[in-house]
Amino acid sequence: MQGWIVPPPKESTKSREEFTKERHKKVEWLIRRGYLRSERIKEAMLRVPREDFIPHMYKDYAYREVPLPIPGQEATISCPHSCPLFYEPLGLDKGHKFLEVGLGSGYGTGKGDCWARRFGCIH
Repeated sequence: MQGWIVPPPKESTKSREEFTKERHKKVEWLIRRGYLRSERIKEAMLRVPREDFIPHMYKDYAYREVPLPIPGQEATISCPHSCPLFYEPLGLDKGHKFLEVGLGSGYGTGKGDCWARRFGCIH
């Protein structure tokens, strides 16, 4: 069984504008493939820059469909398609309460206030 191929670390060369363009393209890709249906999750993915939660040497790969290393023992930030896979089934809306539990990058926590009225996290 093959696993994910993590790209090699390198200095980031992309501009904020390039990341924004990639973020929008990734969201459209997720919609076309049926991963992303919720307007709230779409809004969160467009508003919260995934690259801000990735170590500098991996930032340029932020919107590739691979998990990327983050600080911690064998820790990774999940692939971009994981966000709607994890959160779409919950049907979260602004009237709901939501608690994020984990030791990850903080990306899920960063998006939480977009889809729930009350949001908290435990790391």
